[in-house]
Amino acid sequence: MTLEQQERQHPYERYSVFARALLTVVLSILVGLALALATNGMPAAEAAKRMAARAYLPLLTSAYPTAGRDRITVLAIDDLDLEHLGLSWPVPMDYYQRLIDKLVSLKPKAVFIDILFLDDRPKHLVERFRSAACAARDAGVPVYIASLEGQRRASRTMEQLAEPDAGGKPCFQFVAPNLLDDHFDHSTWEYPLQPGLRSPALALACDVGQACPKPEETMALLWPVNGHPVNPELHLRENEDGELEPSCVNRIGWYDTVPLLPRVVRNWLRGGPPQTICPYNLQLPIRALSGVGMSEAERREAIEGKIVLFGTAFQSSGDRVSSPLGQDLIGVHAHAIALDNLISLEGQYRRSGDFELGRITSPASLFTMSALALIAAGSVLWHCFTWGTKRAGGAGTGQAPAQTGSVAQSINARLARFLHRPQLNSTPWTLRAPVVGLRVLVILPLLALGLGRWPFRPDPDAPPLAQRLLRALLAVALFLIGMLAVFWLGDSYFQVGPLAVIEYFLFPLGVDFLDRGNFLARHAAVFIDACLKPDPVGELRYWMHSESNDG
Repeated sequence: MTLEQQERQHPYERYSVFARALLTVVLSILVGLALALATNGMPAAEAAKRMAARAYLPLLTSAYPTAGRDRITVLAIDDLDLEHLGLSWPVPMDYYQRLIDKLVSLKPKAVFIDILFLDDRPKHLVERFRSAACAARDAGVPVYIASLEGQRRASRTMEQLAEPDAGGKPCFQFVAPNLLDDHFDHSTWEYPLQPGLRSPALALACDVGQACPKPEETMALLWPVNGHPVNPELHLRENEDGELEPSCVNRIGWYDTVPLLPRVVRNWLRGGPPQTICPYNLQLPIRALSGVGMSEAERREAIEGKIVLFGTAFQSSGDRVSSPLGQDLIGVHAHAIALDNLISLEGQYRRSGDFELGRITSPASLFTMSALALIAAGSVLWHCFTWGTKRAGGAGTGQAPAQTGSVAQSINARLARFLHRPQLNSTPWTLRAPVVGLRVLVILPLLALGLGRWPFRPDPDAPPLAQRLLRALLAVALFLIGMLAVFWLGDSYFQVGPLAVIEYFLFPLGVDFLDRGNFLARHAAVFIDACLKPDPVGELRYWMHSESNDG
């Protein structure tokens, strides 16, 4: 190679393998962080993230412990209960006094009443309710009640309930029942632990659940994909023949959470129409306390030693929440699953949040930077391996590896040409994404084997098929190991929630992600080299013209 040819060699190709790898890693991380910041709050990106997170939940909760489920019972009053009791809504205050007395006889661990008393009730009935709570407290059963203290003016009913007993002790523990409704899909992904007052989940976990965390970050909820085994026997509906049948199932399949899977395919895999998954925590109707549908032994087993959360389940009630699994649940279940997370995870709850420059030390930000560094480093190591083996075959000439000698380069080059056709680039992403995704799914296995272009003519200069297969399998194995490492890093080490993990678990799967690092590395090498030359502008023009001709 002459001196003139050496001078005209691309600046990037003059670098050593390590220098190229280092430059690509740094620029890939910068590109990843920039994309993370740019996509925060974008409706399309957030919607895609939530669809992917739903598919990820079965894996995330596959080993979810049942310690919390074994200690929590949800008690709900519905329309049939009102008919059975001969009451109308709102029920009189003395009903709550009888309810507390009945529950205390069954010896629960604690009771939470998820009802806001915003109207004024008769004072003598309110006093009965307060006295029942004082008696329950003295019997070792603390009673927690929802309150909007500090958020709006309290009613006279709440003021009377807040009065202490003769010894100066409060009869109720007031908690804030605030919930966070997701702005993009209206599912309950997050839970505020301390919005002023303590949340019900935090108060119960700290006081009676032996799992008291520091509420430093908003909680990211984990919704297990299986329901309580007893719930199908309690949640019944009439079928077309007038017979009672379960209205929900214990578990849903993986096909129910995979996004964009056609309904026909789901029904075929499921063997029937879709069914709702039962609530994860046991839910009893109030009438069960009167012996309807349950024996005395079953009632005692469901209540004794358990943390009981009481809420409403009326058909016309607005107190409903949607889980990421598509469940339409009564609002108290959001508090129940948050408490379940705290108990089952022993206070090590998952944190919510996104990468933010202003909160660079938050778990989500630290995980983002660590995940990007891990993924970029793994990709560069793979490139170093392919580049290094080719350089060894080229007798150390310093030339870039030939396209046919590197499976990774062949894949990247062909996919880049495949995805950057002018007719696709002129199409909006909303229409282009499904087409590109389908093409990638079809062509990726073929490219991984290093086969030629359509109609799959093999390259005569390519390595033997066995070698290509081995490299492809090695690439897949390294990719899976890297993804599992990112999964473990986010879930177990940084303890961030599903949305944060899935964003950087699947984000690097984009074909362009690390290619942008290589692209910028080549241009950065040109820029650095041009700055060292007498005519930087002319040098830049030369390489821009040269690369445009190559393209």
